[in-house]
Amino acid sequence: SCTGGMWGPCEGAVEPTAEICDGIDNDCNGIVDDGVSETCTAGRCMGTRTCVEGGMGEWSACMAPPTGDPEICDGVDNDCNGIVDDGVMPMACTVNGCTGTQRCLEGGMGEWGFCIPDNPQTEVCDGVDNDCDGQTDEDGVCTMTCDPDVPDVYTFDKRVIYHCCNFLGSTIVNIDVDSVQFQLDGARIQPLGNAWSPGNPLTGAATTCPAGTFSNTLVLSGDCTETYRLEGTFTGPNTFTGTFYLEFTGSQCTDPVLCGGSNCIDQAFAVTATR
Repeated sequence: SCTGGMWGPCEGAVEPTAEICDGIDNDCNGIVDDGVSETCTAGRCMGTRTCVEGGMGEWSACMAPPTGDPEICDGVDNDCNGIVDDGVMPMACTVNGCTGTQRCLEGGMGEWGFCIPDNPQTEVCDGVDNDCDGQTDEDGVCTMTCDPDVPDVYTFDKRVIYHCCNFLGSTIVNIDVDSVQFQLDGARIQPLGNAWSPGNPLTGAATTCPAGTFSNTLVLSGDCTETYRLEGTFTGPNTFTGTFYLEFTGSQCTDPVLCGGSNCIDQAFAVTATR
C-alpha cells in the first residue's frame, strides 16, 4: 500500500519456481511450460517427451531413438522407430495346395495376413487346383469338346519326318508332318505339313477332351502294308500328347529292288501338340 508517498512492503508475493508441465509460467519468465522434459517409455523403448510450450500442461509423444533391433511380428515396436511390426520378413505358406507368402500386418497385434499364392495358373482339366482357389477343375474346364472342324489345327512340338523305299528315284513313303487337324470330334485326323504320301486321314472314334485316350489309324494294304496310327490323350482342350506310329509289314517293305536299300522300318515318334 502507498503511505506518505511511499510503497509499503509487498505482501502475498509469489516467487519464481522451477518450471513444470502445468499450463502455468512457474519461473515467471513470461513463457508457459518452456524447457520441460522427462524420460518416458513407448512400449519397450526408452525415450523422452517434452511439455508443449505455451500449452495447457500437455505432453508430446514419447520419442525413442531407434535401437536397430530386428522387427518381429509380435505387436511390439522392436526397433523403436515408432511403427509396430513394420518391415517384418514375409513368411512362406501354403494355401489350397499352392505355395504362397504371408506378411505381418503393420500396426497390428502380431497377426499375419492371408496366405497369397505365389503363382496361380489358369484352371485346366487335370485334377489339380491350378488357380489356387480351393476348387479343382471348376468352371466347366472338363466339359469342353475338342471342336471337330476347321481351324482345329494342333501343332507338334517337333516334326515327324520319315522317308523310305526309294524306287527309281521316287520315294514311296514320304512323311514330313508338323501338325494335325481334328475333324468330327477326333473321329478323323488329317496330318498336315510338307509331305504326307499316304494322303488319306487317320480315322477312329469320336472323343472329347480330355476324356482318356484315342487311337486313329490309316492302313494302306498291299505287299508292303503301311499302318499309320496316332494314339494319345488330351490334357486340355488345347493340348494333347501321344505317339505317332509308322508300321510296315510285308516282303516289299524291305525288297532290295523296289526299295533300293532304303527299307521301311517301324517308327514311333513321341509328340505333344497344341492349338
